[in-house]
Amino acid sequence: MASIGSEHAPRPVWRSSWRLSSSVPWGEQINSAVARAHALFADGSDSSLVRRLAGAAFIIRVASAAIAFVSQILLARWMGSFEFGIYIYAWTWVLLIGGMADLGLASAAQRFIPEYTEHKKFALLRGFLRGSRWLALIISSAVAGAGALAIWLLSPHLAPETIVPLYLSCPMLAMFALWQVQGGIARSYNWVNLGLSPVYVLRQLMLLVLMGLAYAFGFPTDAVTATIVGVITLFTVGIGQLGILNRRLAGAVEGGPRAYAPRAWLAVSTPIFVVEAFYLLLSYSDIIILQQYRPANEVAIYYAAVKTLALVAFIYYSVAQTIAHKFAEYHVAGDRKRLTAFVKQSVQLTFWPSLAAIVLLLVFGRPLLRLYLSLIHISEPTRQAEI
Repeated sequence: MASIGSEHAPRPVWRSSWRLSSSVPWGEQINSAVARAHALFADGSDSSLVRRLAGAAFIIRVASAAIAFVSQILLARWMGSFEFGIYIYAWTWVLLIGGMADLGLASAAQRFIPEYTEHKKFALLRGFLRGSRWLALIISSAVAGAGALAIWLLSPHLAPETIVPLYLSCPMLAMFALWQVQGGIARSYNWVNLGLSPVYVLRQLMLLVLMGLAYAFGFPTDAVTATIVGVITLFTVGIGQLGILNRRLAGAVEGGPRAYAPRAWLAVSTPIFVVEAFYLLLSYSDIIILQQYRPANEVAIYYAAVKTLALVAFIYYSVAQTIAHKFAEYHVAGDRKRLTAFVKQSVQLTFWPSLAAIVLLLVFGRPLLRLYLSLIHISEPTRQAEI
């Protein structure tokens, strides 16, 4: 059975031959623990591969959450909670619409790449690797144009301070959709860092640095500036990811003719799009609705609370986003036994860590939220009312 890109999966840095002398206190116990850890993550099996991939994705998301925690504090101080709330409102629209604009092609990549590889349909594989990205870019550009038209038509009913940030957010939709498809392709080859790091880590760091420079040099640090910086950072990391991905694919897939099957691709991706659209609506519609009824600074407070609770979802995301292509690989190969075992293992990798994370949030979530609100100088009566 073909295995996709496993040679690029993150691997532990320790050596299996490393051992402590038995004369060292607790030496044998430490050696036994190291051996068990090595067996879990580096025994060459699909199980260890899944743990490494999911672990890498989880680390990226946790790092992203830590950066977001710091950046939200700094942005709220530099911008003020009102302008920060407007920026969050515009960015939430990008997350919502941009998450749908690829029509599910990012997830479909983890179905078609294993299938074409397993059946040696390399012309279709090469066609999908290029065509899916162009298809997503064309569709999302049309969506961005429709979004700009909708803003123009609805501008009499929108808060004046939100109109310019919303217009500026439209170009991000195309790049966001392209990044999603590129991420799906990268994860299908087990290139987790390439698939997730550009937007979740690098973009946030660039945003923080550029907004810090704007603040230091006396430029306006309002929602318009933050959105412009957001456009710059998203396009920068998206184009950088495009170049690196193309270079890696050139080494992983032999050159040759391309075949395109856009109808087949969309026939599979559209049902995925419907499911993902409902998930995105559940995830982001609250921010959008709240903006219509409450001041922007209260939206910023609510956003902080929601992001604190969202830490639990990182575990599910880490597992789902990194191993979906393995389900397709086993299904296409007709390996029912390994597929069943893989499903069971995936459930365990999701449930038990999520349960532990919920317990930790019950203990530390409230103090963490209070710390955040105090650092952005929200008054005590407002905090008590919101908490």
